[in-house]
Amino acid sequence: MARNIAILAVLAAIIALPFIFRQPPPQGEWREGDPVIVIVSPHNEAIRFEFAQGFAKWHALHFKRADGTGQPVKIDWRNIGGTTEISRYLAGEYAAATRSWWTAQAKPWPGMATDDLTKSAPPTNPDSLEIYNAYRKADDPEAISCKIDLFFGGGEFDHSNAFRSGFTVAVEQELPPDLFKNDGVDLIPATLSGEVWRTPSITNNVVSTFDIVYNVDRLADLRITTPPSQWSDLADYRYFKQVGLADPTKSGSIAKAFEMIVHQQMHDAVFQYLHPAKNAIVDPAEINAAIAANEKRIDAYIKGKGKAYKRGDVPDDLKDYQAALEQGFENGLSLIQRIGANARYFTDSASKVPIDVSMGDAAVGMAIDFYGR
Repeated sequence: MARNIAILAVLAAIIALPFIFRQPPPQGEWREGDPVIVIVSPHNEAIRFEFAQGFAKWHALHFKRADGTGQPVKIDWRNIGGTTEISRYLAGEYAAATRSWWTAQAKPWPGMATDDLTKSAPPTNPDSLEIYNAYRKADDPEAISCKIDLFFGGGEFDHSNAFRSGFTVAVEQELPPDLFKNDGVDLIPATLSGEVWRTPSITNNVVSTFDIVYNVDRLADLRITTPPSQWSDLADYRYFKQVGLADPTKSGSIAKAFEMIVHQQMHDAVFQYLHPAKNAIVDPAEINAAIAANEKRIDAYIKGKGKAYKRGDVPDDLKDYQAALEQGFENGLSLIQRIGANARYFTDSASKVPIDVSMGDAAVGMAIDFYGR
């Protein structure tokens, strides 16, 4: 009996030691009264730590207390899941806050108002429309607030939706024109490869790519000698139950990765349509210029049709081009389905995938480049 108690006491001590000696993450020389910023983010702890330390040091360098010493910032991180989960959380918080504010004025809250409130388009119901307009015009954080200062993480699609839903606002102070430049080089352009990187309500901090991460030892176990180098490789039957994937309904980054797979397949299908002779030498720039010209014509055609436009309608001489686009779209969806068939799991957070691959819990996976690093 005494021996068992001694063993339990030693185990309890071992478990307790990390908590006893654990130090809070350093915030520089932060003191009570210095700024605190509440940030919701899907990023992992390593990324949160680096950004928090970097911003605290920057703030201490540029802002001073009354005694002349630097004033750092403490970050209060909120981690509730992937980007899509964060958007749902914000929708619920704003709906609850608006309902409380509205009913406190002795005004009725119609049944559909909660669903209509955060839609990007105004509701048709007059009662919901009145609340919708009041919510959009309200600019008092004491009245309506989600108690979060910054939404950090995700891509342009997620943040544009957040802005249209009234979750975020445009930056009031104009950003310095050279903020994203170094020796005249535009490090983070406003647009790149058809993607938007900066708007009045969105400021990107990194230009990322989507890549394949793989575990060399696990590939050897599977007798795969050539590492995967393109998305279609992940549909190989040898990767059955070996691909780490995130749930695109919860992770904005993996949803974007799937979207890029579809875009690539559409581009490949159109490229093949415009250049059917495989052995002929072709300048890809010429093909891309032809694609851009066709897309410009289609956009002008749709704009000219106005309300008479019907989905899929294009000029007669571009119908085959449109058919190639549609085939590429179907190819993209089919490829995603086949990759999904090889999935070991669908996690809530994209940052989990490279960790599991590095540990050998999955052989390969899809990840943003800086998650992989």
